[in-house]
Amino acid sequence: MTAAATTTTTRLARDPSSLSNPDQAHITHLFWDASINFDEQLIIAKATYTVQLVGNNDDPSSVKNVKLDTSHLDIHSVYVNDTPATFSMTVPDHQKSHLGSCLEIQ
Repeated sequence: MTAAATTTTTRLARDPSSLSNPDQAHITHLFWDASINFDEQLIIAKATYTVQLVGNNDDPSSVKNVKLDTSHLDIHSVYVNDTPATFSMTVPDHQKSHLGSCLEIQ
């Protein structure tokens, strides 16, 4: 008698209060380095995420973008594996302002 190993990926239920795509991109780690300027009421930070791409049918190559929830951020640059990446930010929907903006990284 032999036993076969199987791998099961748990799909996350769609969160109606999020603009992200956790069903395709799992955030596994976050490193955040920040400096605060109290006089100017300004936080300057760098966030480094570790992302596990899942994709359709567990195919990471099917993931075309990573979407992250943001709110009140001014993002100047995005890098993927130390290479500048194309990114966009959505304009907040005034009827759903609690959702903030979506940072979409290609």
